[in-house]
Amino acid sequence: MPPQTQPTVGDQLTAAGVNWAWYATDWNAASLDGQAPSGSTHTVIYAPSTPRGSPDFQTHHHPFNFYAAFDPATHADSRAPRT
Repeated sequence: MPPQTQPTVGDQLTAAGVNWAWYATDWNAASLDGQAPSGSTHTVIYAPSTPRGSPDFQTHHHPFNFYAAFDPATHADSRAPRT
């Protein structure tokens, strides 16, 4: 999928002067798992965490990942925690 560039709900909130944040679980673990060597077995991304098979992390549950403005390589500041 090409990086998306249309405005997000976050852009609209920022333009309206509303403070906002997106919270997600297992992000750091998923980032490390995604950097594993090619061909490695993933332990977080789409990997079962319980006997029922519930995955810890699913990329499609993190919509801002698909936008160029939140690219971790070129816009890391967009992902930084705010105080």
